[in-house]
Amino acid sequence: MATQVRERFSLDNWHAINRLQHQLQRYSEGMTEVAQPELGEALAFLDQVLLTSSSLAGFAMDNMTRDDGWRFLIIGRRLERLGFLTRAIEGFLRQRYASTPGCLDWLLELADSIITYRSRYLRRPERLPVIDLLVFEDSNPHGVVFQAEMLVSYLQRTARELDTQFEPELAEALAALRRFDLTQLEDEGEPAGGSSEPAGLAALAEQLGNLQVAAEHISDVLSARYFTHVGDVGRQTMAF
Repeated sequence: MATQVRERFSLDNWHAINRLQHQLQRYSEGMTEVAQPELGEALAFLDQVLLTSSSLAGFAMDNMTRDDGWRFLIIGRRLERLGFLTRAIEGFLRQRYASTPGCLDWLLELADSIITYRSRYLRRPERLPVIDLLVFEDSNPHGVVFQAEMLVSYLQRTARELDTQFEPELAEALAALRRFDLTQLEDEGEPAGGSSEPAGLAALAEQLGNLQVAAEHISDVLSARYFTHVGDVGRQTMAF
């Protein structure tokens, strides 16, 4: 597919794509010679892929024209990050060990926010400030609310410029999440509905689940409206 749009890539971008392809080929060829890859080898390969992928992301941010294609790229990126964060944090909150320090460290590392937490709080991770940072802090680019707000903003601009409308489901789910009272987490309370989940954590996990469902619905709508080339299911944009 990349060869069909070669003229749209800069030379540096094209070299990065070729480098990624060669890395994948070498790793695949090496895996045919062993029954089970070593963990260290797999992690080293993922580190190489991460560096190349970061290069591709940087080229897109620096060189891509800010047209409809750019906007859909950013919307897709926000959807992906929002989906990952909501799934990870929701699943974490539903675990019995959601308040243990070691697991809070792990969650901060997963969300790439451990440095931000340490510089802000200067103490070991605690449940309430960790959740506040990863869910509600709108200045943390690795937080749920930040990603959701950016996504809503891009969707609103896309709706104006393409003369279309999107259902307000995502904005409503975000507003409901922002109304969540963090004081519910100060005392774990009794398990909700006979489950092993404390009531406050279960309520927050449900809100995150609702936001995830809304984001997935938006993704399906965009795919059907702009990226399904069967029949008259959408309108063509300037970028496609």
